[in-house]
Amino acid sequence: MTKWADHIKILPYPPLPHRQIAAQVILDHLDAAHAHSIQCRLDDDDAVHRTFIERLKTDAADGVIDYANKPRFALDYARGYAIRPSAEGLQAEELVQNLWTPALAAVFKTSANNTVMNFGHHKLDQHMPVISDWDTVMFLRSFHDENDSASARELDRFKFTPLTAQQQHHFKTDFNFDIDLIKQLWTDA
Repeated sequence: MTKWADHIKILPYPPLPHRQIAAQVILDHLDAAHAHSIQCRLDDDDAVHRTFIERLKTDAADGVIDYANKPRFALDYARGYAIRPSAEGLQAEELVQNLWTPALAAVFKTSANNTVMNFGHHKLDQHMPVISDWDTVMFLRSFHDENDSASARELDRFKFTPLTAQQQHHFKTDFNFDIDLIKQLWTDA
């Protein structure tokens, strides 16, 4: 299932609550050769811009200098799209939303005993400095009946509209998001 992705490792751990086991996996695999680690909480049905990791590394390096006296800080790329499938195809709304998980990362000193999983994403700013950026669309966050973010309360606040041709092109070039394949998979489900 993951042979195409060398960076993905399937690891045996005992069953524990999600956040607890995720934090332990992070701590167990920190590279002590580096002074800092960049940690994310990306859901499997969301997407980040193709340059996200490169951008994270650059911005984290700047942040390490600016926040050298802090044990941790966060990088929040707050511009993106809320998306949902529908019978008419994919719908979206572009928005700015601070501290959503898709394009959010935290930088920790490797010597720290906690991880991004020890903090609620919506409360990171209460525990560490946050550098926010709204300039570039950096994420797609999915809302559908198969995930926990699709509550009626959440969906009612968005003004979803069908994707324009320009948005479809943007999704393909910047997120490698194949609209036709998604539509086919959603229709076949």
